[in-house]
Amino acid sequence: MGIQGVNANQTTSNNTMEVFRCLGIEAARTTIINEIVYTMASHGIGLDVRHVMLLADLMTYKIKLDSNIEKD
Repeated sequence: MGIQGVNANQTTSNNTMEVFRCLGIEAARTTIINEIVYTMASHGIGLDVRHVMLLADLMTYKIKLDSNIEKD
């Protein structure tokens, strides 16, 4: 992840599967949470972050299962 001229500390991605492949499941979970909160906030919808975290946990659980199936 070292490209000259690109600040890795300020670079983000909204591609959850790419984040999962490069950085792992926890980073993918954080990406999902950030994207849901950002999208809902841009539409004026406030959510309790605990509900979003629960949804992200379910989604990353499914990603983890799907990725294990693909490797076999």
